[in-house]
Amino acid sequence: MKCILFVHSTTGNTRLLARFAANRLKQGGHTCKLVDIVRHREAPADLLSYDFVGFACPTMYWRPTLAMERFVARMPSAG
Repeated sequence: MKCILFVHSTTGNTRLLARFAANRLKQGGHTCKLVDIVRHREAPADLLSYDFVGFACPTMYWRPTLAMERFVARMPSAG
């Protein structure tokens, strides 16, 4: 399975857990690419080539961070 995980971490805890998840996927024989949305503000053009697209970020008052919301809003439509 080909995986991509978009990460936004404010203190480093979410990044640590995302790396752990990516390593476990890799140990299971899958590929997993981690993308820090602060450094890479655009989703890759080949997003539909992935079998799994995940998002990891802290929650702020029961919702994703504003940075993650903006990132997702800018993503291309899957349709």
